Amino acid sequence: MKNRSLMLIIVTTIGLSASIAFMTHFVASGQQPVEQDKDKDVKKKSKEKFIGGSKDAVPEEYLVYLVAEVQDSEVEKIADELATKYGGRIKIYDVTSETKQDDNTIKTDELKKGERSIWITKSSRGFAINITEAAAKALSTDPRVDHVSENIRLQAPSLPKGKSGDTGAKPQSNQQEENPESPDTTQVGVDYNRDRIDSRSRTYDNSYTYYNTGAAEQPTRIYVIDSGVKVQHVEFKAGDQVVYFISPQYTDCGDAHGTAVASLAGGVNLGVAKQARIVGIRVTDCNGAADTNTVIQAIHWVETNVDFNRPAPSVVNISLGAYDPLGALIDLDNAVYELIHDYDVATVCAVGERKDGFTVAGLESDWSPGRVAGTITVGMTDSLDRKTNFANNTIYDTATGNYIDLFAPGGPNYNVVPARGVLVADGSLNVPLNAGKYGVGTSLAAPLVTGVVALYLQSNWYAHRDQVKSAILDFVTNNALSNLSASDPNKLLYEPFGMPTSVNSASYARGTAPDSLGVAFGVFSAAPSSLTIGNASPIQATISYSSTTQVNFYIPNTVPYNVINTVKLYSGNTYIGNGTLAVNRLASALFSANSSGNGLAAGQLLRVEKANPNNQVYETLTLGGNLLRPDTEDDYIVLYGTGFRLRNSISSVTFSIDGINIPVLYAGPQDFLGEDQINAGP
Repeated sequence: MKNRSLMLIIVTTIGLSASIAFMTHFVASGQQPVEQDKDKDVKKKSKEKFIGGSKDAVPEEYLVYLVAEVQDSEVEKIADELATKYGGRIKIYDVTSETKQDDNTIKTDELKKGERSIWITKSSRGFAINITEAAAKALSTDPRVDHVSENIRLQAPSLPKGKSGDTGAKPQSNQQEENPESPDTTQVGVDYNRDRIDSRSRTYDNSYTYYNTGAAEQPTRIYVIDSGVKVQHVEFKAGDQVVYFISPQYTDCGDAHGTAVASLAGGVNLGVAKQARIVGIRVTDCNGAADTNTVIQAIHWVETNVDFNRPAPSVVNISLGAYDPLGALIDLDNAVYELIHDYDVATVCAVGERKDGFTVAGLESDWSPGRVAGTITVGMTDSLDRKTNFANNTIYDTATGNYIDLFAPGGPNYNVVPARGVLVADGSLNVPLNAGKYGVGTSLAAPLVTGVVALYLQSNWYAHRDQVKSAILDFVTNNALSNLSASDPNKLLYEPFGMPTSVNSASYARGTAPDSLGVAFGVFSAAPSSLTIGNASPIQATISYSSTTQVNFYIPNTVPYNVINTVKLYSGNTYIGNGTLAVNRLASALFSANSSGNGLAAGQLLRVEKANPNNQVYETLTLGGNLLRPDTEDDYIVLYGTGFRLRNSISSVTFSIDGINIPVLYAGPQDFLGEDQINAGP
């Protein structure tokens, strides 16, 4: 079991009423909010068997959730039995898609026809049903049912009316820098929003510099759960897709909001991650109306699609939400929670905003799903780095909530007179396919964060959702914002144009070892043959192992303590990427993923089937935990970079998990000089 090299990418992280709004300008009335704890990483449990009484309920439509004891194989049978017993009918839906082809034609596919609205996910099972209220209440008391919820209308308008037509949403000029050691691309003539996020200071130069694009052998997939995407628009490329998740399909009306959001996340001209794969999920009709059943079913479809397309990395953008202080949308919250925690998908949400004349979204406003634990929730700033609120003499007031993670530009641009919003692709009806318009809203701030996540995932395919969120928050520009509320984080989105790969360093106290070991994981165009550490006076590091997904190297004593250095990778004389290296003063024995030295020892779980010991599978260790199956397999832990490099005996090495001692089978150096390894188990 003693390995010659680490071949996997290591994850290191550590009146009941609900009204929905696309986060551009609309909010709805509601009651006083209740305090939420976004950091409490738990799924919500329904306190009631029957959740009803909403003025926005769709008549005689309900969501039925089954108890956890129900097996997957029993779900359809039980759904049929319950529908028959209580006099209901399981809902039916259709799903179609439109995909842009290489010749710019649109290919239409029927993905589902007459599909019954029954779902089986990793942590929930249920179905949607047409049934009377009295029968639904009776159904909720059945011992096989966890709870029954009303299907709630979620109403949202499209983008604010703006000037359409020839407003500049055309291919903007791109200028490729000539420095071969820094093949970053600079796009000139850009709007202020992307201009702001590639710089630490507010010094606009009308350009956007980036290294990654979201493209790779398996491009990052950006799922935009919204009003759909007009993939015919020039902002979108071959392979971009819109999935109509409403029945009947509304293909004859505009997709303005979703098109705008998608263009900022992954548009070829207006976007952050220009070559990421866009998958727009349409959950609204022409009037912007949706319902919880449709949105939840769409989320379940995304979960299945994400799993089908792995190892292609994925990120979800949800720039819609509902002000829901009384918790009517517990099922929507739980669906988003499952998407993040069960399916390991980074999910970016707009926090929402209130508009002058509406009474909602006071302090600590309570928006779903941005309040869900694990989401990356985004507020809005203007071109002066101010949180957009009434104090800025705007009609838009970014909601305040203790679950906001960071801010991004999406408010008015005061660099021009008169001030205007940010430029987005126009997906309205009867406008040219290169048309743009200007909009304002947290809806348009969130996709910038989604785009940066896509860039990060290009180099970090297997990044755990917590690692993704941690990386984005590690990148931010701190203390640049004003007009914040007391609970708002002073964090502004930053897109490091040399998007780092997962660069980790095992650190040792000086005197314990002559140098330290660094390991960089990524998707490299070629196996690195050399690398340097630092910028001003780069230090040449010695490589001990190299492949197209990993490079192991020594960190010399000359690298000072507690500093962040740039690691540049080369194949021959060709520069192929860079990253950030954390060198820690203390012998933490961790592979560190950030400047604070937080991380995990690089490691794998080896599963050995008891009935067939030759059937062995390695699995990356994650903070989320690895499920053990002691009845059918023996499980072994393989750790690297633990600090036992100079050991040659297992007599002084002990290993425990949660206080349980695990037998140590091997502790010592690997075949490659400078690397160490511990094997323990079963």
